[in-house]
Amino acid sequence: LGLAIAHELIRAHGGTVELVESIGGRTVFAVTIPDQPVRLDQARNGLRRPA
Repeated sequence: LGLAIAHELIRAHGGTVELVESIGGRTVFAVTIPDQPVRLDQARNGLRRPA
């Protein structure tokens, strides 16, 4: 649940979450967030989906 929430917040800011590696029970993710602001209407459109 925590990763799903983090993913939605990062997407709302125009960023991405990627799995870098998973070895021996340890998982590493790369998070990128652009340094340019995302317009609110763009962020909302990217998050809409059927319930």
